[in-house]
Amino acid sequence: METVNEALWVQLAQSTRSPRGKYSKESTWPLLERRLREQDSRLRWRWLGRAAASVAVILMFVVGWAMYGTFIKPILERSSAPVEDVQESQMHLRGAMTFQQVPLQQIVEELNQSFASDIRIADEELKDYHITATFSGDETLDTILDLLQRVANLQIVRQGPTIIIKKGGAEDEG
Repeated sequence: METVNEALWVQLAQSTRSPRGKYSKESTWPLLERRLREQDSRLRWRWLGRAAASVAVILMFVVGWAMYGTFIKPILERSSAPVEDVQESQMHLRGAMTFQQVPLQQIVEELNQSFASDIRIADEELKDYHITATFSGDETLDTILDLLQRVANLQIVRQGPTIIIKKGGAEDEG
């Protein structure tokens, strides 16, 4: 292949003529060789730049994965701890919750998801009890349960990690 290229370059150099005789085979050939070396050098630098960019991307991936394993993964593992290990009174909502005539069952599902808690409704008729309420982002689960207990006349019973909601009232207590 190289001999074919050389033959083509020789033929090109021989065919290059200037009307005034400025360019000759002897003066054109070194100029052509110099330009080919420069182009070859530029191609090598371009390849080297692309290789360096690829190495940088791989390095960023490895560093990102190490950061994930060192910092983020332990936080995620701690946040998905069992209910027994989590102090419910210290957990807060991350955003406000607004309910407009929503069944108590749906509110309990939202609280279970937001606080990683195990809240259950003991009485079937309470599941369909509709409530309108807004809880701000800085309220704890205990605060929300206390509000529900007072407003909807409910009884909140804690049995280990489980919270049970029952019908309230003076006649039920005792």
